[in-house]
Amino acid sequence: MTSDQQLTSFGLYLQTARLEKKMSIESLSADTRIRVEVLKQLEAEDHEHLPNEVFVRGFIRSYAQAVGADAAEALERYRASRELRSIKTDRKLAPVNRPNRFWLGLTAAVGAVLLLAALTLYFYTRINAPSAVPDVTATAPVENLPAPPAKIPAVEKKTPPLPATGAPETKSLDTEPQTLAKQYMLEIRAVEETWLKIIVDDQPAKEMTLQADEVRQIQAASLLNLLIGNAGGVELKFNGKPVEVTGKSGQVVNIQLP
Repeated sequence: MTSDQQLTSFGLYLQTARLEKKMSIESLSADTRIRVEVLKQLEAEDHEHLPNEVFVRGFIRSYAQAVGADAAEALERYRASRELRSIKTDRKLAPVNRPNRFWLGLTAAVGAVLLLAALTLYFYTRINAPSAVPDVTATAPVENLPAPPAKIPAVEKKTPPLPATGAPETKSLDTEPQTLAKQYMLEIRAVEETWLKIIVDDQPAKEMTLQADEVRQIQAASLLNLLIGNAGGVELKFNGKPVEVTGKSGQVVNIQLP
C-alpha cells in the first residue's frame, strides 16, 4: 500500500484500532448495533456496497468510539478516500479523442449522400425521358390498317377466401405499478425535541424534527435506517415490540432495522 493510500485508508485505521483492543467484529457489532456485514464493508472500504454517506459517517463515528480510535481522524480519512476514488473514476470515464475514426465516418457519410443523389438523378431521368411513338397515320393508308381485335370477355377474378383465423389475442397490460408488501412497522414517540434522518428501503433520506409527545408511524418492506440526533429523546417500537436506544440525551446514534 502506498503512502497516499495509507493516509486515506479509514478502513485500515479502524481495523488496526479494533485489533489492538483485541475485539472481535461480532462483539463490536453487538456494542454498536451495526451489522457485521456493514462493519466488514467499512474495513474493506467497499464504497459500492456501503449505504448512504450520511449513515456511513455515523457508522464510522460509532465504530471509532467503540474501539477507542479518533473519530475525527477516521472521518477525515473517509472524506479523503471518497475524493481519491472520485478522481480515479473521472479519469476512467474521460473520453478518448479518436480523430481518425471521426474523419473516416465523415467521409463514409459524404460518400453515401453523393451515391444516393446520383441514383436519384439516374432514375428520375429514366422515368421522365420521352418515348418515341411512330406516326402510323402518316405512313400507312387507312384501308391497310389491321382490324381491331374482337372484344375479349372480361374474366372475373375471384379472390380466394382468406383462411379462417381466430380473432387476435388481446393482452392486457398491467399499468399499475407493483409495490412491495409493507411488512415492518416502526413507531417513534418523542419524549424530548428530537431531530431524525430516516431511510425507508431504497427511498431517498427524509429529515424531520419531532416535538415532545409527538408520534410518527413508518412502514417499510425490507429496511429501516435511522440517524437520531437525540438518543435520549425517543422511544421506539418495531412491529409492536420496544427497541432499546443506546445513548444519552443529546447523543447522536444510528439504528438499522431489522
